[in-house]
Amino acid sequence: MSTMQTVELPVKEIFPDPDFNCRGPIVPFDVQDLMTSITANGLLQPIVVQPYLKGQYKWRVVMGHRRHKAFECLHKETMPCVIREGLSEVQARAENLIENLARKDLTIMQEARALQ
Repeated sequence: MSTMQTVELPVKEIFPDPDFNCRGPIVPFDVQDLMTSITANGLLQPIVVQPYLKGQYKWRVVMGHRRHKAFECLHKETMPCVIREGLSEVQARAENLIENLARKDLTIMQEARALQ
């Protein structure tokens, strides 16, 4: 069973694994509108991360790759995160896909990649 808690984590310690994300790599152009929204309204929903201890990273994004990229582009030091411990790789990937299907439409290539 997984557990959750919300904390402020350093953005530089969070790995936005493009191979894990069903959308693939996120580039700054993809988050321009989101950056404007965050600047005007703040972050409306924290990202979800899981423990990930490799190199400089302590966390990996499970859900919220676009929000994470927006915080990087805005040069924010920290960001609100929900920590999900105890997720298997399959559970984490399923959560990533479910969230993305419920949000901004995936391209056909992104859907195919996620289902692969």
